Amino acid sequence: MVVVSDGVSSILSDDEIVDLARGAPTPKIAADRILAFSQELGGEDNATAVVVPLAGWGKVRGPDKTLALREFRRQQAGQLQSTRLILTFHY
Repeated sequence: MVVVSDGVSSILSDDEIVDLARGAPTPKIAADRILAFSQELGGEDNATAVVVPLAGWGKVRGPDKTLALREFRRQQAGQLQSTRLILTFHY
């Protein structure tokens, strides 16, 4: 079970959150992945992720449906950060 604050849910879709958590060896690593990606995309609000392992933890498998989307969003966020830095230096 994954519970996130609006600082995460306003940045990431439910599917992205599930894909980031799935396959993590521990709940802490799953929460860290979710928070790190949210921050990487520019999340500026307080962000919280709580991952509670239920029966079957680590046994649920499936395709990472959002991998391509996350890579695209990561590239877009990197370009936005570069633009912000350029604008900052020009002031």
